[in-house]
Amino acid sequence: IVDRPDATVYAVLLEGWARSGKEHAANEVKRIISEMEALQASTGDDAFLPTVFHYTSLMNVYWKSNQPEKAEEILNFMEASTHVKPDVIAYTTVINAWGRSGHRNRATRAWNVLNRMKDAYQDGNVSAIPNVYSYTGVIQACIGLPNRTPDEGVQNMKIALLAISEIEKYDPPNHVTFKALLFCVLNLPETKEREKVATTLFSKCCEHGQVDDSVLLMLKRVTPFLFKRIIKTVPSSVDGTTTQTPDIPEQWRRNVNVSRSS
Repeated sequence: IVDRPDATVYAVLLEGWARSGKEHAANEVKRIISEMEALQASTGDDAFLPTVFHYTSLMNVYWKSNQPEKAEEILNFMEASTHVKPDVIAYTTVINAWGRSGHRNRATRAWNVLNRMKDAYQDGNVSAIPNVYSYTGVIQACIGLPNRTPDEGVQNMKIALLAISEIEKYDPPNHVTFKALLFCVLNLPETKEREKVATTLFSKCCEHGQVDDSVLLMLKRVTPFLFKRIIKTVPSSVDGTTTQTPDIPEQWRRNVNVSRSS
């Protein structure tokens, strides 16, 4: 029998609210965390101290309700805290909060959070080591908004290329990473330079063995000419209907792991 709730019980309550999708979920999660903080202050019992999980639950609610600024405020608090430090999940949650928002500067904001994450890791917070999901989140943030300007598109592409250039210091890219990268190429005007960037990124994807159907579909969307030039197809029949199916070397898809998608 539990005489009084501890951090574990509160974690269950928080997760329930975080998954509820209700409009007032953020207020409820904040209330629960405030209650925990008050109990710890009044009793001196550290069992009530909110953990990184509790604060990340609140950041998740802000992410899902399109409030990236508030998610980042929680991150700021955690970075300054003496009892709880953000981990890879916390930082990546804020990256995704910016990346999935409609803010025009979402790519820059996500990139800035990633840089803070790298700094925290280098300063000794070993739980903040970036991974493929962190970098893929930044690259997804670089996918252009419909009303982007040409300059914004080019700047977002630069951030995406910076991200892929350093990801392997921490974790190998996956097929979701490369699909997002190719999607970012649509930021660029239809020139030979765009074709060159797409070719380079697809070659890198092949080298990593991360070519799956989603990557091929994105390649076809970005540059139909390149797709037709390098991708062979073979006829296949489904329910009596014959279609052309991409036929690629097994080496190109050797490392695709759907279970490790971001």
